[in-house]
Amino acid sequence: MNIGLIGVLVAIICLMYFSYKGYSPILMAPICSLIVCVTAGISGQEGILTNFAQGFGNMVAGVAFTFICSSIFGKIMMKTKAAYSLAYWIGDTVGYQHAPTAIIIISAVLAYGGMAFAGFIIAFPIAMVLCSKANYSKGIIMGMILGGSWTFAMTGPFAPTNHNYLCMKFLGTTASAGLIPGLVAGLGQFILCCLYGEWQAKKWQKEGKVFAAWDEVPEDNEEERKTFPHPVIGLIPIVAVVLIFNLTSLQLPTAMTIGCLIAIALQFNKFSPREWLKICDEGAREAIMPMINLAIMAGIGGVVSATSFYGTAVDFLASSTSINPYILAFVAGNVMAFCMGSASSALATVLPAFTPIFETFVAKGYNMGNFHRLLCIGTGGLDSLPHAGGIISMNALYKTNHKESYFPVFICCTVIPMLTGIVAVLLAVMGLH
Repeated sequence: MNIGLIGVLVAIICLMYFSYKGYSPILMAPICSLIVCVTAGISGQEGILTNFAQGFGNMVAGVAFTFICSSIFGKIMMKTKAAYSLAYWIGDTVGYQHAPTAIIIISAVLAYGGMAFAGFIIAFPIAMVLCSKANYSKGIIMGMILGGSWTFAMTGPFAPTNHNYLCMKFLGTTASAGLIPGLVAGLGQFILCCLYGEWQAKKWQKEGKVFAAWDEVPEDNEEERKTFPHPVIGLIPIVAVVLIFNLTSLQLPTAMTIGCLIAIALQFNKFSPREWLKICDEGAREAIMPMINLAIMAGIGGVVSATSFYGTAVDFLASSTSINPYILAFVAGNVMAFCMGSASSALATVLPAFTPIFETFVAKGYNMGNFHRLLCIGTGGLDSLPHAGGIISMNALYKTNHKESYFPVFICCTVIPMLTGIVAVLLAVMGLH
C-alpha cells in the first residue's frame, strides 16, 4: 500500500477519534495534516503554510458571502419569529404523531431558505415539543433535522446551497443540472428518511426508549404563538430566494441578500432601523465560526491534493477506460467527503482537479449536468461519519452525544444518500439527465 495513502488514512482515523472526543477541528485539522505531510514527503512548513492555507483560503473565498448572507437571513427570520411561525404551522399540519416526518419537512423548508446553522437552532425546540407530545425519544431529533437539511435539500436540483453554487461556478451548469437523476434521488431520500424516522421512533417507543428530556422542553405557549406573523410571511422570502437563484443569473449571495431585504420589508415596523442593523450585525458575526470550521476542513483537502498519491489517483481515474465517468464522479465525491468529513470542503477540493477531466468526457458525449449532480450527491454521503464537524457542533447545541443520536444520522445522512446515489448513477448511465 502506498505510504501516502497510509498517511491519509491514519490522519482521517485520528481526526475521527479526536472529533468524537469533542476536540475542535481548528486545532486537530492542522495536526492531522502534518501526518499527511510526513508520509507524503512534504515539508511541514510548506504543507501548512502553503497547501493548507490555500485550501482554507479558497474555501473562504468561495463561500464567505453565502455564509454571511444566509446567517443574516436566518437571524432576521428568527428575530421576527417568521421562521418559527412557519415551522410550527408545518408541525401542526403534519401532526405530532408523525413528528419525524414533520421535523424533516420543517428542516428542509428552512434549508431551502438558506438557513444552515440558524435552521438547526430554529428546528430543535419545535422538534422537542413535537417529540414530547408523541412520547418519542429525543435521540431521533438530530437524525431527522439532518435528514431534512443534509440530504435532498442540500444536494438536490434547485436547492440554494453551497453545493449547487460551487458546481455552477466551476462547471458552468445551473441549479437544475442533472434534473432527472437528482429528482429521483432526492424524492427517494425524502421518502426513505420519513419512513425510517417513523419506524425508528415507534420501535424505540415499544422498547421503552421514550421521551425523557422533560426539563429541556420549551413551553409551547399558545398566547405567544398568537403574536407570530402569519406563516405566509415566513414562506414568501424563502420562495423568493429559491426563485431568484433558479430563474435569474444572480448568484446565491445576491439572492440571499434580496431574501433578507424582503424579510425586513414584510415586517419593517417590528423594529427600528437601529435594531434592524443590530440584527444583521449579529447574523454576520454568527457566520464566522461555522465558516471557519468548514474552511479548516478544506485545508486538509489542500494538503491531500498536494500529495503524489492524490495526483496519481486522479491521473488513474482520468485515464481509466474501465470506469464509467459518472461512477467516477460519484466515487470521487464520496472518497473526498470521507477524507474531510465535510461535503462542501470535499467539493471545493475535488472540483479544481476534476473539472478539466469532466470537460474531456463532455466532449465525448457525456452530460456536464449529471457530473454536477452526482458530485453533489456523492459528497453528501460519507461526509456524515462521526468525524463530521457539523455533527460535533450539533451535539453540543442539542446537549446530546454520538451514542444517543448518531445512529439515525448515519442511516439518514450516509446509508440512504449512498443507496439513492447509486440509483442516480444508474439513471445517468442510462442517458437520463
